[in-house]
Amino acid sequence: LARCLLKDSNPQQALRIAGRGLKKIRDEQLRVELNMVRIDALYEIPASRAEATRLYERFAEQYADQPLAAQARYMAALSALENEQYAKADQLADAFLRRNADSELTPDVLFISGESRLLLGQHAEAVTRYEQFLKVGKQHTNYQQATVRLALAWLMNEQPQKSIDLLASSADRLTDRS
Repeated sequence: LARCLLKDSNPQQALRIAGRGLKKIRDEQLRVELNMVRIDALYEIPASRAEATRLYERFAEQYADQPLAAQARYMAALSALENEQYAKADQLADAFLRRNADSELTPDVLFISGESRLLLGQHAEAVTRYEQFLKVGKQHTNYQQATVRLALAWLMNEQPQKSIDLLASSADRLTDRS
């Protein structure tokens, strides 16, 4: 029910239902899943996003061997990025990549890391992450954005010719006007 409420854009109610459920449910696997729903509900409440970052991180540590741990690591990095905690987002992205490199979420986390590094002014490191993303995320919705962000990172890393060459070679494929 709590997950349905979340999908129905009602995180406050989902949070209440998950909290009540955690007090009653004894089955450990259901408790793990409901705990993740509770953190997801907190994430959906903008004022609680910083708390959600901490809880996702703790969840991933506490339930490291659970299938949901990779999702929690990804969400921790994403919420840190959205909270403009760029160093924290990159740290969490690195932790994800060390532990979950084969995950289907790897392209998303590489993008988060690239964004974090670019916003931290670590342009050479951002180049590396965006290049890694472009190798594994060819079908990803952020592919075009990452191409432009890579060009920006090269430009800010004082490599304007690489930036120009990338944009020139990609111009016919860059259809996203944002």
